[in-house]
Amino acid sequence: MRLNFAFTKSLKGTVTARKVFPKAATAVEGQTKRFSETNNKMSSTAAFQDSSVRLLDDILYKGDYRNNKKLDVYLPPYNQGPGPYRIFFYIHGGALHMGHKGNARGICTQMAMRGYMCVAPSYALSSLSNDQLQSLITLVGIIMLGLAVTSGSTMQLLFMLVLTAIILLTLVTLWTFVPREQVFHPDHIQDVAEAFRWVYDHAAEHQGDKEWMVVAGHSSGAHMASLLATNESYLKEVGLSLDHVKACIGVSGVYSDKRLQQVYLGKQLLINAFGDRPSYYDAFPIYNVTDRTPPFLLLNAASDISLKQHSMDLHYTLMDQGAFSEIAYFPGNHFTIVKNVGPGEEHQAVLDKVVGFLDEIAAN
Repeated sequence: MRLNFAFTKSLKGTVTARKVFPKAATAVEGQTKRFSETNNKMSSTAAFQDSSVRLLDDILYKGDYRNNKKLDVYLPPYNQGPGPYRIFFYIHGGALHMGHKGNARGICTQMAMRGYMCVAPSYALSSLSNDQLQSLITLVGIIMLGLAVTSGSTMQLLFMLVLTAIILLTLVTLWTFVPREQVFHPDHIQDVAEAFRWVYDHAAEHQGDKEWMVVAGHSSGAHMASLLATNESYLKEVGLSLDHVKACIGVSGVYSDKRLQQVYLGKQLLINAFGDRPSYYDAFPIYNVTDRTPPFLLLNAASDISLKQHSMDLHYTLMDQGAFSEIAYFPGNHFTIVKNVGPGEEHQAVLDKVVGFLDEIAAN
């Protein structure tokens, strides 16, 4: 059922296991580990009294284990019952050049505590250009030399100079001799679509509801989540459609190539990840919104600056096409907005907004 438009602002705004919290963990049937938010002791409670999140990580969704096409599945605690669970598909950020599915640990754990099956995929990443590497080396060099100059003794000065030389030499050596796969659009989004298809096919095995799947992401992850939810061609490639996306949540996302080109770094990232091409219409959600686009929630940190413009552009485009869109701002910066979102933590309001939005979608 199509929701009515709303606009708000707020200034509050396989399988091995890894720890979700830096606390003790114990294996469950040799495959899943359980993690407790409330204590440091190993869980000894009965299965359906367990209040800890279950994590299945490094599940292959495409190719073989020589690539990075893996995903992590976070399942609600046993004490929330057997499901079916709504599915929260979360894509990490990193400018399409860096990042890892492990970056989703915090928000996925919190969503699982609230009864969602959360899935975090890794995907192909692009490489830095020679110009960007040169800029990075220059920046590192300036910082390290600055530290060396301010050293309090001759020994500290020599140590910092040697350390600077080692770091710069390591960067140059890695860039020169380590093979780098050339990755451009649509490689990233096609991987994400493949992971989404895997979740659809295997949801029932983990008590997930494949008919209730939400896509979400942060930064470049928000770009891909919104592209998956607007440009249906990538879903069609894996045998799905927009009907399989219940809603989309973008956090501090990049949605417009024109906005991206207004800053120097944005221009470089655009060329490195998408190539130098006359048109980016298939690569950005702002060009692909239709009346079939699912509901959107767009979140930004107060200090996001140019990224707020990305969100506003997409927000009004969604409105113009009759799609539901809500936008909200929160304290913090581009990176902290998706950190510390648990109960009583600094950015709990972000998680509350996400959960409230999804409850509203479910109610309609």
